[in-house]
Amino acid sequence: MTDTPKFLTTAEAAKFLKVSEASIRRWSNQGKLKCYRIGGRAERRFLESDILIGIEKFGEKEEPNHISFFFRSEKDQLDTVIPILVDYLKKGHRVLYIRDSTEEGKLYLSLEEKGINVKESVEKGSLKLFDSSEVYLKDGHFDMDRVFTFWEDALEESLRMGYSKIFCSGEMTWYLTQLPGVEKMMEYEDKLNLITDKYPQATVVCQYDLNRLSGSVIIEAVLSHPLVLLENRSYQGFYGSAG
Repeated sequence: MTDTPKFLTTAEAAKFLKVSEASIRRWSNQGKLKCYRIGGRAERRFLESDILIGIEKFGEKEEPNHISFFFRSEKDQLDTVIPILVDYLKKGHRVLYIRDSTEEGKLYLSLEEKGINVKESVEKGSLKLFDSSEVYLKDGHFDMDRVFTFWEDALEESLRMGYSKIFCSGEMTWYLTQLPGVEKMMEYEDKLNLITDKYPQATVVCQYDLNRLSGSVIIEAVLSHPLVLLENRSYQGFYGSAG
């Protein structure tokens, strides 16, 4: 008598492997873990045998690479972000940073004070700093598809240049401009998870000022990210917690 194949839900597969549900979805999207779609909602199901056979493909536990960072002051913001930028640059990785409220000069000075030769980093392309008006609000409005194209082009360029790790970060206070399209910021954040799934080499940190952005925006940010960073502690977000 042939044993009936055992299918696992996303939550069951995550428990089986002792990883987050977001990791299961990422591995599925990357083709590392085969999944089957069932029912009208096309929910994911995983064969236990596939997990056992392919377990070496995903190896060690992966951390989420789309993170919402919440801060209460510019000092809090820079004390957290600058050491990350410095670490990436000193290790020969790439940094793509979209500034909004933080002055360009202050960012460069903070990096210089930590031993980074900013001019050299910019010239060789390991450090690229953009203004929100060049990316999020180009031509005076927010176009979600255009921003996705920006990220895909920038990440593909980084890989062609030989970078194995890329740190991407954007200051989200551009939402406060009330320019056309900014109301779709959270839809953008939710769909950005598809980009971070496609490019595991990238870590994307979206920065939220708790003193300037509304409570509803903060709640939606938690819901659209698999990982939350607050006061030097990380918490599991709610993206990918269903289905």
